[in-house]
Amino acid sequence: MHHPWLQVALALLAGLPLCVGQQVPNPPSSQSSASHWINSAIDLSVVDSSGAPVPKTEITIVDGAGEQIANGKTDRRGEFLVEQVPPGAYRVTACLGGFKKQAATVLVRQNWVAEVTLKLEEAALRLEDVPRSDLQIGESDFDLVVTDENGAILRNVTISLMQTATGFVIRRKTDPRGGFEAYGLAAGEYSLTIEAFGFQKIEQHPQLATGEHQHVAVAMHVAKVVYEDPPGAQEMFHPDVARLDSELLPYTVMKGESAVDLVVKDEASAVIPNASVTITQISSGAEILGETSTNGRFSADELAPGKYVLTVHMNGFESLRTDLTLDSGATRKISVTLHVDKTPNYVQTP
Repeated sequence: MHHPWLQVALALLAGLPLCVGQQVPNPPSSQSSASHWINSAIDLSVVDSSGAPVPKTEITIVDGAGEQIANGKTDRRGEFLVEQVPPGAYRVTACLGGFKKQAATVLVRQNWVAEVTLKLEEAALRLEDVPRSDLQIGESDFDLVVTDENGAILRNVTISLMQTATGFVIRRKTDPRGGFEAYGLAAGEYSLTIEAFGFQKIEQHPQLATGEHQHVAVAMHVAKVVYEDPPGAQEMFHPDVARLDSELLPYTVMKGESAVDLVVKDEASAVIPNASVTITQISSGAEILGETSTNGRFSADELAPGKYVLTVHMNGFESLRTDLTLDSGATRKISVTLHVDKTPNYVQTP
C-alpha cells in the first residue's frame, strides 16, 4: 500500500523540490473507487533560463516504487501532459543535450492537476567535467567562426556538435565574435549543424585527429521563405521575419494588418542596441526573431490580430518575457526596460 505523504517527506529529506498543483473543479461525485483519480494529471512545462519554452526535452516520470509511468518529449511549446495519474508522489526528470538535468518531486491527489515548471540551465562546456559514459574526451579541439555571405560576423547562431560514437550533443550559440569553441574532445567523427533564422541550415561532418586543433570558418547564405498568403504568395527575404528551422516551417506566421513597434531601454533610460527579440504568435506557434537597431528599436508588421509572447534578451541583463495582444489594424507601441543581471557569468577555460 502506498503512503503518498510519507513518500513526499522522504523526497524533501533527499533535497528534491516539491511541486504542488491545483484541484480540478467540480469532480464527479458518483465515480467508482477505480476511477476516483480519473481527473488527476501531471501538467509539465520546461523552460530555459530566460523563460522561453524548450521543446524536444526528454521527460521521464516514475512513481514511488520506482516504476516508470511515462516517458516522452515536450512539444513545440515545451509542454508534456500525463493524464489519469493515480494519487501519490512522483519523480519527474527533464534531460536535454547542452543543459543540466533537472528533477522534481510531484504530489498528485485525487481530482488534482499537478502543475510543474522545470527550468533548464545551460551545461558548462568544461568537457573534463562531463561523465565519460556520456562523452568521450581526449586531446582534440574544435573552433568555429560563422559569418554571412559578406563576411559580417553572425552571433546567436545555434551550433550543435554531436559526437557520432556516443550521440552526445554539445549545443550553444555563437558568441559576440561569431565564435564557438569546444576543447578536450576525443578523436573521431562528429556531426555539425548550424542554424539561424533567415539563413539556410548547414550540416557538416568534421573528422578530428588525435591532438588536432581544427578551425572552421563558415559563411551562411540568406534563405528565401514563401508564406502562404491567399490569393497569392509573397516572397520574404528579411531575416527578422521568420525563423527558418526546418521543423518550425509548418508553423508559418498568420498575417494581417497589425504591427508591433518596440523600444528597449536600460534602467537609466538609455536605448539598448543589438538586443535579441522574439515574438511568438500563439495561434500558429511561429516565431519572429530579430535584434534592436542602433536606436534600440524593433518593429514587425503585417501581423494577424491576436495573442503573442514577447521575449527580449541581452547579455549582461535579465531576460524579459511578457504577453501582448494585437488589435486588428493597430500598431502596438511598447517600451520595455531591461535590468542588469547581477548573477555571476560562467567563464569558459580551455
